[in-house]
Formats: sequence, C-alpha cells, structure tokens
Amino acid sequence: MHFSLALVRRYNLKECNLMKKNISILLCVVSIFFISSAFAKSNAGVNKIAVLDTQKLLAKTKATKNAMIELRKKYAAQSKELEKEQRELQADIKRYNKSSDKLKLRKLESWQQEIDEQQGDVYRKQAVLEKEIIDSQNIEIREIVQRFSTIVTNIAKRDNLDIVLFKDVTAYTLKSQDITEEAIKIALKKSNKANE
Repeated sequence: MHFSLALVRRYNLKECNLMKKNISILLCVVSIFFISSAFAKSNAGVNKIAVLDTQKLLAKTKATKNAMIELRKKYAAQSKELEKEQRELQADIKRYNKSSDKLKLRKLESWQQEIDEQQGDVYRKQAVLEKEIIDSQNIEIREIVQRFSTIVTNIAKRDNLDIVLFKDVTAYTLKSQDITEEAIKIALKKSNKANE
C-alpha cells in the first residue's frame, strides 16, 4: 500500500510539472501574440524621433560655463592648500633621498614612516577634495539638465515628437533629427533675458 501511494505521488508530480510547462508555453505564446500586435499597431503610424547632444548643449551654454567658474572659485583655496602640501611632501622625499646614505637606519626608518604618513594624509585629502568637486559638478549639471529638460519638452510638444534620444546612445541619426542647436539657441535666449 505504501509503495503504490509513492507511485501515485510520483505520477501526480510528473503530471503537475508537465501541466506547469504547458501553461508556461501557452502564456509565452499569448504574450508573443499581444506584444507583436502592439508592435504592429505602434508601427502603423511612424514615430517622430529627434536626438539631443547633451555634451554639446552643456558645453555651449552660459549656465554650464558659469557653474564651472563658480566651482573653481569655491574650491580654489582648498586646491591651493593641497598643492602646497604636495610640494612639501615632494621636498621631504627629495631631502630623504639625498640624506639616506648618511643617516643611521633607525633615523631613516622613522623619517620614512613620517613621509609615508604625510603621503597618506595628502592622498586622503586629495581624494576627499576630488569627491567633493565631482559631487558638486554633478549637482550643478543635474540642475542645468533639469532646466534644459523643460526646453526639450517644449520643442518636443511643439514639433509633435514621440521620442527624444540622447545622441551618444544612437549609432546613426539624420542631421535633420538633431534638435541640439535649437535647444542651445533657446537656452541662450533665456539666459540673455535673465541677465537683462
């Protein structure tokens, strides 16, 4: 009795697995049908697509240039201090190398340890400063891109565009599909109006 019950369970398990496979196949076929019909509907009307060169847009606008100037000013003092510490470190390394054959081993080891600590400190400060600068740049660029997003959205609505892609993610586009120059002109106009 116990043996036949195990056979029934094994048979039911195989049947259950087969049913799961059949349902999965049926769901895949239905999904493919719906996806292909949706794709056919979307291709029935031609999508209007444009591209935007964000690098060019950022490079040619006053907002980006002004933001970078402000960032340089903001971190100028820290950069100068770090450069001073780097020069001091290089001078210490130079003195160490010149004096290494004249000093006793214990003094050399102590001096080497001081230089290593000084070097580690300079590298840590440099890493922190670079991270601060990069984070600040990213925040500024994000804000600028957000402002450009409004310009791009207005162009897309006006021209009845369905999609605006970034130029750097496309393999090929027609020059007529590039809205970058128009976005730059609008951004410059807005910038000039704000300065008046």
